[in-house]
Amino acid sequence: MTYVDAMGRLLCQLEKSARSGEGAQLSPQATALLIAALDAQSEGASQSQKQTGGPAFRIALGGDKGEADELLGQTRDISIARAMFDAAAQQYFGQKVRLCLGPRIVEETP
Repeated sequence: MTYVDAMGRLLCQLEKSARSGEGAQLSPQATALLIAALDAQSEGASQSQKQTGGPAFRIALGGDKGEADELLGQTRDISIARAMFDAAAQQYFGQKVRLCLGPRIVEETP
């Protein structure tokens, strides 16, 4: 599944939820689509950064006790980064999720 396909399916699911009055809550299926979109986007992001340069916003699942962070996704758009961060915080509730710009932590869950 390509990034565009995954994002299209996610947007359809979110629109359906909004129309039914459920709001922007993500179902397990929509969350899986978001994770697929994040995975596909992160695969292409390293090539994109080589072409355009500069740091990207990264969403990472924080490792505790010296473990390395797991990259969940990255983007150059702050709005998309915040949406990805919020979705990851819900998906990984109780775990440390970080929104970073370069080496700087912009926001993290408790």
